[in-house]
Amino acid sequence: MKLISLRFACALLCLFVHAVHAQVENYATEFRARHIATAPVIDGLLNDAAWQGAPQVSNFKLIDPVAQGIPSEGTEVWVAYDTEYLYIAARMHEAHPELIVRNTLLQKNNLGTDDRLVVVLDTFYDRQNGYFFEVNANGQRGDALLENNTNFLDDWDGIWQAVSAIGADSWTTEIAIPFKTLSFDPRANTWGVNFLRDITHTREWLAWSTIANQEWNIMPRWMGRMNGMSGMEQGVGLDVVPSVSVKRRRNFETGTTDTELEPSLDAFYKITPSLTGALTINTDFSATEVDDRQVNFDRFSLFFPEKRDFFLQDAGIFEFGGLQENGRPFFSRTIGLDENGEIVDINAGAKITGRVNSWNIGALSIRQDETATLDADSLQVARVKYNYSEGAYVGGIATAGDPQGNNGSSTIGFDTRYQWQNEAIRPLEATAWLQQTHNDNQDNDGNTAWGADIRYPEDKWFTYFTYLQIGENFNPAMGFVNRTGIRDSRYFIRYRNRPEKGPFLATNHWLFVQHLTDFNGNPKTQLVDFGYLELFTRRSDLWWFQYILQREVVDEPFDLLDRLPIPAGDYRLDRWTANMETAPQRNVVFTLNLTGGEFFGGHRRTYNASTTWKPSPHFELFASMELADVELPSGDFLVRLQSLKTTVAFNIKWAWITLAQFDNVSNQLGINSRIRWIPEAGQEYFLVFDHGAIRENGSFRSTQNETVLKLSYTFRF
Repeated sequence: MKLISLRFACALLCLFVHAVHAQVENYATEFRARHIATAPVIDGLLNDAAWQGAPQVSNFKLIDPVAQGIPSEGTEVWVAYDTEYLYIAARMHEAHPELIVRNTLLQKNNLGTDDRLVVVLDTFYDRQNGYFFEVNANGQRGDALLENNTNFLDDWDGIWQAVSAIGADSWTTEIAIPFKTLSFDPRANTWGVNFLRDITHTREWLAWSTIANQEWNIMPRWMGRMNGMSGMEQGVGLDVVPSVSVKRRRNFETGTTDTELEPSLDAFYKITPSLTGALTINTDFSATEVDDRQVNFDRFSLFFPEKRDFFLQDAGIFEFGGLQENGRPFFSRTIGLDENGEIVDINAGAKITGRVNSWNIGALSIRQDETATLDADSLQVARVKYNYSEGAYVGGIATAGDPQGNNGSSTIGFDTRYQWQNEAIRPLEATAWLQQTHNDNQDNDGNTAWGADIRYPEDKWFTYFTYLQIGENFNPAMGFVNRTGIRDSRYFIRYRNRPEKGPFLATNHWLFVQHLTDFNGNPKTQLVDFGYLELFTRRSDLWWFQYILQREVVDEPFDLLDRLPIPAGDYRLDRWTANMETAPQRNVVFTLNLTGGEFFGGHRRTYNASTTWKPSPHFELFASMELADVELPSGDFLVRLQSLKTTVAFNIKWAWITLAQFDNVSNQLGINSRIRWIPEAGQEYFLVFDHGAIRENGSFRSTQNETVLKLSYTFRF
């Protein structure tokens, strides 16, 4: 069976690589960018000579609420560039400017609840990857990387400028994006581009480049064309980012206090305009945002996203096979953390990422320091992709090293994706991948994994089928695997109806089926999820109701929540869920989720509630509570997970963010408070307070606290 599976996977790879397809392109959405000699002043006012004669983009069409409909307000965009910057100006007409929603002043925050302009750049015009830039009427910026038409990496932070202004009948914005911030092929004069706009009070989402019935239009597959790009320069192409942190730690357990000064250095060099080298020395992650706390109600490891800037730079290069969690050959979160989640110092790291002709390449090398239980180790990752047509590639990945162990480990994998460009079947796409691991300290029989999926992400009918097989001893030490020895089949179909009239913008109905077995065909997880009703109002309030039928076979006993024994057995986990979310652009937002049903021989009732209060753009209060009442034959337990977050945005440069989290499973209270000053992109100054405490006998006892002052400045050459 193993040989047959490997042959089948290889056949899929060969099939996609040699596929012959007809490309039917429609370049109605294209323009020629204007090269200018005098740069505009970025002040949000469109009175510069640079915009006179620049191409105007104005033929926007609705995506929501009526696909390809006519927007209620006009939008005009102008594009120009010189040798160093790409400039974009836009006028968003609004007959009632008092209704413009601009609640967000906080940098690096989601602007999706505000009126905003979005710019998407596909600098290699491969219709797979891109840069995402957004700006609201306050001039607040947001950005992200778009990878493989799937991943939205919003922790990426680019250096660029934007200023907005509000007039009598519109709001305007001006954007300047340095070519030093982007990777591109200087020999290609065509870039992919799209412009999108949110009109929040009418719930309109519109775009310049659209096709009917498309799903989530920000992805690069929907790009129009921007021609005439030539003569761009990146200077020396060197960014040097020195940082210094002063840390004071107090350990209440030992009664010790220590203070240390930690300099660090990051450097980024454009080897070519499309290829970047990065270096980090004595890497400091002290100002990284803390994780949202989670409680594990199962026996499989939880997944936490990467938030560290060095690893996020060009992170999509290393994405593999469209894998989101289980089966990933490389997951940078494993680096710099031991198996208990404690920080392991990174002495140095180097990375090369970018594109050479039709090849995407990535190479990463990290020197991780020793700890009391880990030897110092060098970790390597190499990734290549050959883009043999628009939206299609074949690639490979290899890793070496074990960041959380003292044994030799390696992984090798191959993947491919094919995206049909024929207008009759767009946006159909398929992916396949194959991996093998080797570890010195374990049996390497059954050390392979492979999978394939095909999806059709269309607005009215969205469907996909995916299959993966993970061997019992498949163990990528630098990746993420939380379930092995399985064959996992999943099918999803969703039908969306968009009524022309009435209170609802859309209604959704879906069916999700999962069938997971061991290699002998014995069922382990069988799940049927009926999303029988999901309602979106025209104000973006949301209700949904679902019923899940689930069978779970537990082969080995485990302790739930580290305290409730679950014997081996065949269990039903059937449950129902009701959910309500008010529109996120409101000043007061409520969410409520109720779930109840069978649970490992007993019952579980879960209540999740949160509220967000935004009385002004300068202040936001978020509070959440999760209660899970677990009743099992081995005992009962009431789980409580509480979070409280306050955000004070003094202006677009100064902010004070405090997050407190407590759960009664670990009985740990964590408080993280950060004062952040970002005078301009590329300059960041943080004052961070961390405090930890544990609850014992009804009261809290402090365990540790830390105060960090971090200064970081980017020098561009």
